[in-house]
Amino acid sequence: MRISVSFTVAITVLAGGTALPQDTSHALRPQIVGNWWQIAGDPDLEKYTSEKQQPVDFGIWQAADGTWQLWSCISHTHCGGKTRLFYRWEGKRLTDAHWTPMGIAMEADPSLGETIGGLQAPHVIKRGGTYWLLNTQYASPNPLNFGVDDDRFLVGTLEVAAPEIIHHEGQYYIAALLPSLKGIRTAKLAWVPAQEQ
Repeated sequence: MRISVSFTVAITVLAGGTALPQDTSHALRPQIVGNWWQIAGDPDLEKYTSEKQQPVDFGIWQAADGTWQLWSCISHTHCGGKTRLFYRWEGKRLTDAHWTPMGIAMEADPSLGETIGGLQAPHVIKRGGTYWLLNTQYASPNPLNFGVDDDRFLVGTLEVAAPEIIHHEGQYYIAALLPSLKGIRTAKLAWVPAQEQ
């Protein structure tokens, strides 16, 4: 299964109250460089394991100890409710293949108002000295203009599912689901002029 994901760039931003030109002639688009390497697979969830389970939405970040953390929402498990939980892997380096499975990281807690089996889309950022686990959040320099219902900001496509772009030590990387939807892979990424296809 191949899924095309459109990358959009909001060209209009406000600078000192003045909108910048919407010229896209110098826009860059991401391009995969080299081969992918798999960092995670379809985990053993013990009593929650299901033949239909799939790692889907995920987040990757570097922890304070320098290790790399991957948390993925695993859907279609036997955990009940909406069937989703978070599983985690750990890698010593972003560029390592086959990170170490660390087990179930989190299950929804109904006593906190969460829906049983309802976890999805883990995303972690570090702000100041605090790491924030966010689910399904958006950010933009102009939240009112992403080119909704038109393609004027479309700069290219990549045939990947659930991409996450990571910048580490001057290099960009992309992580995405395996084509089989049974794991996660990573590749180097470059930014090239949008006109190059």
